[in-house]
Amino acid sequence: MWFLVINIVILFGIYIKRHTVIDSLLYTLVVFSSFYTVSLLEVQQITFHLKIPEYVAILLLLVFLISNKRAAKKPLVYLMMLIFVLSISLVVRLFDFEPVKVWEVEDSKRAGKWSKTVVKTAVSLTNFTQLLYVVLGALVFVVVSSIKANKVLLVKALFTGLIVVNTIAVLQLVLYYSNNYDIYMHYFYSIDEFGKYSVTAFQAIFNNVKRINSVQNETSIYGYYLTTTYLTLFLLKVKFSKTQKIVLYISGFLLLISTSFTGYLGVVYLFILTRVYNKKGLKMMIWIFILSIVVFVLAFLFNDLVQDIITVKAGSFRERLRHGITLPLEALSKMPIFGLGIGTDRPSIMLVNILISIGYLGFFILVLFVLYLIQNRRELKYFLIFIILIGMTQSNFHYLFVWCYMGILYRKYEILT
Repeated sequence: MWFLVINIVILFGIYIKRHTVIDSLLYTLVVFSSFYTVSLLEVQQITFHLKIPEYVAILLLLVFLISNKRAAKKPLVYLMMLIFVLSISLVVRLFDFEPVKVWEVEDSKRAGKWSKTVVKTAVSLTNFTQLLYVVLGALVFVVVSSIKANKVLLVKALFTGLIVVNTIAVLQLVLYYSNNYDIYMHYFYSIDEFGKYSVTAFQAIFNNVKRINSVQNETSIYGYYLTTTYLTLFLLKVKFSKTQKIVLYISGFLLLISTSFTGYLGVVYLFILTRVYNKKGLKMMIWIFILSIVVFVLAFLFNDLVQDIITVKAGSFRERLRHGITLPLEALSKMPIFGLGIGTDRPSIMLVNILISIGYLGFFILVLFVLYLIQNRRELKYFLIFIILIGMTQSNFHYLFVWCYMGILYRKYEILT
C-alpha cells in the first residue's frame, strides 16, 4: 500500500504541480523523511528494512546521477572522509576483535526486550547494514545540498510533513482510546515487534496514557523530529502565515502531551539557540511551550501519573548513563584507535556512539572535516550544535530527516536568494 501512496505523491508533484522530477522527489523526501515505522522491504537475516524515506532517497540519488548535476564540493569531500573512517574501522575489526560487553542493536538476539547487554566476539552483517544506513544519509546530504531548491517548495514540504506526522499522531490517540489500535498497527507499524510490545508495556507504566510516537519508532524520536523541523524553519527565516502558526501551535501541544523528554530538552535548546541567533521567529511559541509545561506539571503535581513519569524517567536516566557512557567507554578502552566498528554497540548518546564506532583516530579526522564543512555556513553550524546537544538523549546518527535538513541549511544562502 505504501509503495502505491508514495509513487502517487511523486507523480502528482510531477504532472499536476508541474515540478521537475528532482523537485518532486525532494518534496516527497522532506515530507516523508521521518516515516520510520513502515517497512517496504525486509531481510531478516541481516536485520535490514527498506523504509519509506530510504526508498524515496534512493530514487532521488538515481535521478540526480542520471541528470549529471554537479555535487557540492565540501559535502562530497565530507562524505568521502566519513565513508573512509567508518570503513577502515570495520575492516580492522574483521581481523582483530576483542570480546566486549555492548548494547545489542538487534532485539531478536536479546534474552528479553530489556536484556540489552550482551557479549560480542566478532563483527556481523548487522555492522554493514548500519554502515549502509549512515552512508545513505550522508549521500542524501550531498544531493540535497547540491540541488537548487526553491524556498517556497521547501517550506511547504516541511509544513506538509508536520501536518501528516501530527495527523497520524492524533489518529493514533483516537484509535488507542477507542480500542481500535489494531488499525494503527496494521497501516503505520510494520517495522518490528517492539511496536506491539509498547502497546501494553508503556501504557501500563503510565497509567494507560498513550505515549505518542506517530510514524517514528519511539516517542523520543517524535520529539526529535518536531524540534529539528522547528529549528530548520527558524533558520530559513520563514515568516509564518496564520495557518502555519496554527500548525505549529497544534504540533507544540501534541509534543507537550507526548511525554517525550527528548522533545522537552529540544525546546529548551531551541530557546537558547534562537536567543543567541535571533530574538524573533519561534521565541513566542517556545515561551508558550515552556509555560505550558510548568502549568501542566503544577496542575498534576499531586497526581499519581506525574509521580510515575518521574520514576520512569529517573530509571531511564540511570540506564542512559550505563549504556551511554560507562559500558561503551569500557569497550572502547580495548580497541581505542580504530574503535569497535559501526553497529557493534548502541550507546544512548550520539557522540559516544560515533566515538566508539570509529575510535579516537577516526573521530579526530572526522571533527577536522566537520570544521571544514561548516566554514561560512552559520545556519548549518547552529543546526549541528543543536544535534549534538539533543544527541545526549539520542543514539543513532542515520535519520534521514536530519541529513536532509543539513543539506537544506548548507544551501540556505542560495535558497533565500
